[in-house]
Amino acid sequence: MSILRLSLICLTLILAFQTGYGEPAEEASSESQPAVKAKLAGRSNRSKERLKESVYPPDKLIVSRNSSLYLRLTEPRTGFKPVKGWMFRVAGGVQGLEVTPNWGIVYVGNPKELQSHEPHADLLKIEIYNGANKSESFSHQLAVELVDDKSDCGFQEENDTHCARYASEGKCKRSCGVASNAFCLWRAPLSNNPSRLSHDYATCTPNTSHCPNMKCDELEEKDYRICPQDCTTHVFGSGLPNGEKGISAASGVCICNELFKCTCSNEKSSADPLRSPNKNGGSKRDPQDPNSSSRCDSTCMVFLSGCVALLLVVLLATTVYIKRLIHFARIILSRREALLEPKETSLFEWGAAQASEAAAAGSSRDDQETKLYCVPNLKYLPLDPKWEFPRERLNIEKVLGEGEFGQVLQASAIDLPGVPGRTTVAVKALKAGAGNTELNDLLTEYELLKEVSHPNIIRLLGACTCSDGQIFIIIEYADKGSLR
Repeated sequence: MSILRLSLICLTLILAFQTGYGEPAEEASSESQPAVKAKLAGRSNRSKERLKESVYPPDKLIVSRNSSLYLRLTEPRTGFKPVKGWMFRVAGGVQGLEVTPNWGIVYVGNPKELQSHEPHADLLKIEIYNGANKSESFSHQLAVELVDDKSDCGFQEENDTHCARYASEGKCKRSCGVASNAFCLWRAPLSNNPSRLSHDYATCTPNTSHCPNMKCDELEEKDYRICPQDCTTHVFGSGLPNGEKGISAASGVCICNELFKCTCSNEKSSADPLRSPNKNGGSKRDPQDPNSSSRCDSTCMVFLSGCVALLLVVLLATTVYIKRLIHFARIILSRREALLEPKETSLFEWGAAQASEAAAAGSSRDDQETKLYCVPNLKYLPLDPKWEFPRERLNIEKVLGEGEFGQVLQASAIDLPGVPGRTTVAVKALKAGAGNTELNDLLTEYELLKEVSHPNIIRLLGACTCSDGQIFIIIEYADKGSLR
């Protein structure tokens, strides 16, 4: 019985606990969503109220009609931070002025359109709206007065220079640049020691209040020409990078080229490192600047090294080729001199040698006796018994054509060695009025034909070189123009 009572008491307690804890939990769950919505609405209202306050300074904006592109005019008060989801835009007023969407920086966005206005006072309406709900918005009005400006840095459509390129104070203050109100401004270092690392390094800038300040803001990100010192990703020399963008500290003077690569150095320059004005008001590059965009980097050096190596190879090959030409020319000249050198051989000695050769050959050629009585033309070359052919057994018929140094004749040769009877041959001879040069070429060809024996090359059949007439070189006759 006691056990049954104890069981009923435990069951009652369990049901009581479930009822006591279940209902409040359900009630809390039902109340959580409205609480969150109310909290978010409260935050949105606070953000809206904060933006409704006077965001911009109350000062009137004095804007020149000739203002430079990206000239910074005004921005929200110091300490302002963008509110997530809320954005800025120009809703009316002076045309040519624009505002950055997140930070609300007012600047000159279209100088040409601004220049078309006459000087007058106007209002610029800046609308701040909720990006998630564009119907939720409010606006601020800025007083603007357009004026004429006699500055030498008036708006020029072709002017694309930037102040950070100038390395000297004098050149900086006499030059114009993107986002500058007039001439560029020189920021001198606060330290008297130029070699000391400092955040306040010397540089040329369009606006010393915002550039450089180690922060690449929304306006400067639109065009790196505004302030490459804050937005560059390449820092060289004595400069220290500020994380991913900008120069943190440097010694000496910092300049940035047209590729927005910045170099800091303790050496001062008295001239623009990139360009200097010419007579027509334009600009020209200074080839002596080491930091200009035309500076030769590693890729350029590799290319130049390759060009130099190629040039050396070409010069070496040309030298070897010229030496070989000279060598072969000397060989040919020595051979010609050997051919033209008179031989001190008497007719008796030559005749005896001729007779011995004829006897050893077994009288294989029928014209040996004729050759014994041929007087060699010692003025040109010695007789070659192997190829000498009696002139009286060669009958010239007609001229076939003329070459560079001679002519080709058609002739009939009687009883050529190994070919009895009459044979039509071709004869090479000198033209009328030929000189020593043509004679040397003919004799050189004669010597070459002696050494060549190939079925595809016209054969040498003989020659008439005795002093009793003109020199004839007897070769095969190709009646079809070739050896087919």
